[in-house]
Amino acid sequence: MKRKAFLAAFPHTIPIFAGFWFLGMAYGIYMHVSGFGFWYPLIMSMTIFGGSLEFLAVNMLPGAVFSMLVVYCLRNVKFTGDSYGLPEIISIVLTVLLHLKWRNMLVSIAAGTACYMVLVQMVF
Repeated sequence: MKRKAFLAAFPHTIPIFAGFWFLGMAYGIYMHVSGFGFWYPLIMSMTIFGGSLEFLAVNMLPGAVFSMLVVYCLRNVKFTGDSYGLPEIISIVLTVLLHLKWRNMLVSIAAGTACYMVLVQMVF
């Protein structure tokens, strides 16, 4: 009985499969060209359920990650404390300036982290 139902329904699902397959391949290729790995579109497709909005999210991901990292790093900073958050602010400004100059997130975050560690360990 199940095989008979499957064989009856299968021809009706081919057009839907072809449409989803084409969109999935286009989205995967677009993510790959944008520099993301294989697992990014897979995870986004399973969690976002945004349909065509996932195409718009590709351009927003690096900025969102950068902003989330800044918020995460500033979550426990006491701006009324000893150093008034100066090491964090100086490091964030350096990170943003380096990112605006070279557009390389890895280099800018690494340099900002190194600057923060030097400021915390040796200056403040």
